[in-house]
Amino acid sequence: MAEFSNEEYLRALADNGDREAAKEYEQALDNRIFQLQISLAQTSDPQGRREVQKLLEQEEKKKRDYFQEKEEKAVSEFRRRKNETTKGRKVSSFDKLKDPNIIRWVIGVVAVLAVVIPVVTLMWYSNNQKESVTNPWKNGQLAKSKEAAAASSDNQSSQVDTSSLSDQQLEDWVVSTYAKEQGSTGENYKNLGWNVYSWTDDDDELVYAQLYDAYGNDVLLFRVDKKGQLEAYGGIDGSSDSWDVVSKTYTTD
Repeated sequence: MAEFSNEEYLRALADNGDREAAKEYEQALDNRIFQLQISLAQTSDPQGRREVQKLLEQEEKKKRDYFQEKEEKAVSEFRRRKNETTKGRKVSSFDKLKDPNIIRWVIGVVAVLAVVIPVVTLMWYSNNQKESVTNPWKNGQLAKSKEAAAASSDNQSSQVDTSSLSDQQLEDWVVSTYAKEQGSTGENYKNLGWNVYSWTDDDDELVYAQLYDAYGNDVLLFRVDKKGQLEAYGGIDGSSDSWDVVSKTYTTD
């Protein structure tokens, strides 16, 4: 029976979606490259330098290939799951329309709403009119205060240098951008356990960020382009086959 090295074992786990193993494997690659760089700097013998240089190039290529494969798998998995989800949703909706019980239930709900909505709307309008008279903050100073706060937040966001974001800043930007498209906020999504794994590609030197949901599933692949804009592969809804700009300036709203 063949024996596997610790590195091969970690790589196998990483390829099967073990995120902790992936981090250990990537750290091992970085450590080995760093050690070879030190050895190359300390070696004066020409033959020895050539051998160390060859090993260093092999390790750097291994690291590039690993991250390239990881990116391709992330994109492929995202597109596969999106297609499956879309197909399942269409079939489910079509089947439900065939059920007479569902149809009767929908008609009943519509009838109830037709009665309730006008009443609720009238009550809300009446209360809102009273509040406008008794509460001077309703449409005056309070609204101005909110506008000033929003303007201050936008101004601070626009001053962030997106070419040198910290891991936390990048995660905030990615999660907030995605959550906003879903009608929510980045804070809500992070409280639910959504997170981001980011890395810098050695070839194009761009920073990539993989968005994961609360269950560790790949959701969408992002990157920061050379202009400092946030791009998503396939767009924010995955409807294209290219990298599309989804946010031109840094924001965490």
